[in-house]
Amino acid sequence: MREYISIAQQGIRQLSQRGRRVLFLYLASMIAIAGLDGIALFLLSKLLTPGFTSGNSNPATDSNLKLLVVILGLFVLRSALSTLVGWVSVKEFAQQEVELGQRRMESIHAAPLETRLALNESDFFTAVDRAPTTLINGYLIPVANICIEFITGLVIIGVVLAFQPLTAIVALTYFALVAIVQHRFLSASQGRTGQTILKNGNATYELLADYYHMNKLLQVNESKTFDSSLKIQRAEFARARAIQGFTTSLPRYFMESSLALGFLVVAGATWLFLGEAEVVPAVAIFAAAGFRMLPIVNRMQGLALSAIGC
Repeated sequence: MREYISIAQQGIRQLSQRGRRVLFLYLASMIAIAGLDGIALFLLSKLLTPGFTSGNSNPATDSNLKLLVVILGLFVLRSALSTLVGWVSVKEFAQQEVELGQRRMESIHAAPLETRLALNESDFFTAVDRAPTTLINGYLIPVANICIEFITGLVIIGVVLAFQPLTAIVALTYFALVAIVQHRFLSASQGRTGQTILKNGNATYELLADYYHMNKLLQVNESKTFDSSLKIQRAEFARARAIQGFTTSLPRYFMESSLALGFLVVAGATWLFLGEAEVVPAVAIFAAAGFRMLPIVNRMQGLALSAIGC
């Protein structure tokens, strides 16, 4: 963990002053917008409180319907504002990537002739384009988003804890178990797949490079094993890439099944400790919280793997 924090600090120092300001504003804005989820859950908990509608013979009164519209509006507004901030930030981060690459290019120009001659083509491409892209889009932004998602989750759990303590405790335990199981399964699977892609991908490209450089020789003296070796390597390479695509889609199916199973867990725990009358409000609060929390678990999983992979 210290290594990742140290890398993030070094990466932030490479940004310009404007870039550091944009990153900070992005973090602060997204965390502030996450407060809308807390407000919406607070209003929802008030709406589902038995005493809130006890004075009305019909719970579907104008005031309750208006409150429900406000709650839905807050959820929609949160998504819209997050999209807007993300879109504005993406353009700013792209500009930082360009400026960082230009500074790398200027440092290469200013380097001694021996240093420039020692750079091969791949080193040059990496220094000017690949490294800035990996640093900003592959590491700094995922780390910032992990912080945002973590704080958003704390806000949601905190609001639920204030008004539905049992639901919050059960939901937090349940989400933590889901995150641990999903991380252990997906990280192990993606780790093995990534190693296979790296190994067979390199082997495939090396074979193709050998064929390119020895094309004339192979026309005169044909290889008996080249085609079969290339086919085997490409078959394993293609299979690993297909598995990687399938594994990437699994969190969506996990989310659907986890949310459905979570309803049963929360309903059972509420019925056991608080009685039947509290089941419906608890499940409704869990549904609203799970609507945000489970995607957060999935996004943090993907962001963590992306940052570690860099």
